[in-house]
Amino acid sequence: MATSLDITTEALRTIKVCPVHRAPKAEDHARAKEKLESLLEQLSTTYGIAQEWTIETVPSGAFEGMADWLAGSICLAYARPEYRALLTTGRASVLAYEYAQVSYDQLPSEQVFF
Repeated sequence: MATSLDITTEALRTIKVCPVHRAPKAEDHARAKEKLESLLEQLSTTYGIAQEWTIETVPSGAFEGMADWLAGSICLAYARPEYRALLTTGRASVLAYEYAQVSYDQLPSEQVFF
């Protein structure tokens, strides 16, 4: 399982806010964690999936996609628009991971994908 610190650190490193050999600043982690919480809420309310996930228990298989989605979501706050495409690719990766975990009959009848 990936924790919020794992995901926010990876996202901040991806958009080059903090170097690989350092932990993110507390305020950067707090900003990213707040956005991560909203992304998890979006998975549950908009897509009707990942309802058992918490901010501290994101499955390892969704780690990279979640970090990319978060990176694409926060990159503009750090004046790094070149990473904005990660929002879409990261979200798609997370959705693909979660949909692969459930059987077809468990999906809602009307599903919004993107």
